[in-house]
Amino acid sequence: MPSKVVYISSQIHDSDDELPNFVTRRSWNVMPSKLAVNTVNPIRKIVENMKITPNPKKYMIALSIGDPTVFGNLKPCEKITEAIVDSVRSKKFNGYGTSVGLEEAREAVAVYTSCPGASIEAKDVILNSGCSHALEMCMTVLANPGQNILAPRPGFPLYRTLAESTGIEVKYYELLSYDVIFHAMWMFHNIALSWDVFISLFVVPNMKCDSREKKQVYACSGRAFLGLKQSNNLILQIRKGLQSLSQKIMGPCTLVQGALPTILKETSQQFYNGTIECVRRNAEKSYTILSKVPGLNPIMPAGAMYMMVGIDMDRFGEFKSDLEFVERMVSEQSVFCLPGTCFNYPDFIRIVLTVPEEQMQEACERIADFCNHHYECY
Repeated sequence: MPSKVVYISSQIHDSDDELPNFVTRRSWNVMPSKLAVNTVNPIRKIVENMKITPNPKKYMIALSIGDPTVFGNLKPCEKITEAIVDSVRSKKFNGYGTSVGLEEAREAVAVYTSCPGASIEAKDVILNSGCSHALEMCMTVLANPGQNILAPRPGFPLYRTLAESTGIEVKYYELLSYDVIFHAMWMFHNIALSWDVFISLFVVPNMKCDSREKKQVYACSGRAFLGLKQSNNLILQIRKGLQSLSQKIMGPCTLVQGALPTILKETSQQFYNGTIECVRRNAEKSYTILSKVPGLNPIMPAGAMYMMVGIDMDRFGEFKSDLEFVERMVSEQSVFCLPGTCFNYPDFIRIVLTVPEEQMQEACERIADFCNHHYECY
């Protein structure tokens, strides 16, 4: 017998006839919202539909995951771990904080990011729950449904996810072999491999979005910040809008905020240099090997922890797309790279440079073997 919805109130009803229609109906036509339906992560959508079956005779090397902690070779600085533990044990940060972030944490960020030509104050900083949250706030504070934003191609696919879910159109501009990059997200500003000069974006009037976790080798540390500098009326209005948006949640993780001043002040430059050197060696090794492979065109990165590798698909005629290229490389060589299609940049693959050096060498040699086997000479 079908179950019946029970109506609880201060009144007693003798029969179902006295109950409102919404109480006695046996089913509900509840559909997901337009926001939910329009929220699509391109990487997850593409990868989840790929046919990925590794070669059982070769161990899997995943050059696809942008998580520097996966292989265990890059560990967080002990000062960072101690600061988090001390924050928890102090019991000072167990409750809610302000929506824009604790004053002492924002002050620490302001001191850390200030540079010649741009002196940052705590009021210029809004802390967020990770860089994705900061990006969402950047977009929604500036653009309304029906308007558009510019995003680089190739670029972080979450720009599209966050924008299109709220009815904001994404238009793209092309990056030409990374000769000129304007990377407003600034997540990898301290993982510069070969920049001759690095200029802080705070020296020009803008918003800046930064995340600590990549630099300090935590995949998801729950800390990021938005910075606003300049005192003109436009920026003051945007700051007010961001403060309002920050109130949509109860504020970023207070335990991490409690540790933030110590993390920013006491993490040694030697630790950062070690991490950067690991990425640099892997970048040089990968570029040296892959640049000699017929049909491949690796682009030596100037920063961050990834490398884009172009594929001359005309020379690999048995594959219809970079997706098929990657699928077959997994099945034959057990090396998984993300297809460029994930970044709206077909005929490329993206490899991660944070794996142990011996695995980086092995992976690149397998990629070379795969390409040499399938390369077609005309």
